[in-house]
Amino acid sequence: MFLDIMFRLVEAEDQDHRACMVSGYPDISVSLDHPEPLQDASIRVTHILSETKESTIYAGQLVGEKGNEDMVLKIHAKTEQAEAEAQHYKEMKGLQGSVIPRFYGLFQGKTLFGDHVAGIILERFGEPVDKSLDDLDRKTKARILDCMDKIHKAGLAPDDIGPENVLSDGKDIRINDFTNTYPHECRSTYDYLNAPEIVKQEELRPALMCWELYALASEIGFWTIPKVVINGFAYPTEGMPTDPEVIQKLNPEHFFAVYNGNQLVTLLETYYRIVYKELESGRSVEELREDMEQLMKRAEDQWTVRRRASESEFREIHDSRLLVEDMREYSPLPLRFQS
Repeated sequence: MFLDIMFRLVEAEDQDHRACMVSGYPDISVSLDHPEPLQDASIRVTHILSETKESTIYAGQLVGEKGNEDMVLKIHAKTEQAEAEAQHYKEMKGLQGSVIPRFYGLFQGKTLFGDHVAGIILERFGEPVDKSLDDLDRKTKARILDCMDKIHKAGLAPDDIGPENVLSDGKDIRINDFTNTYPHECRSTYDYLNAPEIVKQEELRPALMCWELYALASEIGFWTIPKVVINGFAYPTEGMPTDPEVIQKLNPEHFFAVYNGNQLVTLLETYYRIVYKELESGRSVEELREDMEQLMKRAEDQWTVRRRASESEFREIHDSRLLVEDMREYSPLPLRFQS
């Protein structure tokens, strides 16, 4: 079918935007692959919502016998981008109207020079959030992560997500923009909607089954873990000594001469967890000071074994896209800590 799109209201405001190059502008007629609910209707474009080098997004209204409905038109710089995004929306049909905007079709036309042009039509829902994701309230963060989890379960993963990709009407959330999206097999079993804010590190194991979601949750400060600072590094307090005097007296100076970076961070954690267990068993700080060489040797041995196991597990979780050499310095992303 063909769809008429009228840009006269935009023409009065802006003479230089992507639709200007479409043949017939300001009243264009394009082919559409998705008749309902656009059959026997037209779209009156009202203004430009945003413009980037990849696309221009317009606000408009569907004009027809069924009444007026707010719409969004997205004209892509490349037709293959429009076709790919349209396909992604079709693959997520079950999420439309609840997790992502409703998709109303892929339209195609030609420019004044005979080149192909394409775009997609979506429902207009809410507005992009006006804060960085890190500054949003925790309930909103949980809803964003839950939406992303559902998108992952549908077999797709957006390459990036920011405030411009999160739409809110004050009650609900929608994720939009699937231009740069890749196939994804998600193994996460974590319940973000009901997750506690203050957590223990081991409680995040189900979340780690999807590194992409875990990384996003960490970046936006979704979790809080009580911390202790040792030699400038923050660690979860559980299973670690927290008395600064004890930490200083048992400081393993040898490690600083041999290790650095993430190796030092994880080795210090292993060492001080051993120290904590020894103190809990009744040994004194003075006894442990006399036994520090053996304690450091135990820590190095345990750390080496766990490091090899982590590489193997990470390789299994994150699939063959990463080389083993890229994982040598792997450690979980830093979480938001609580003093």
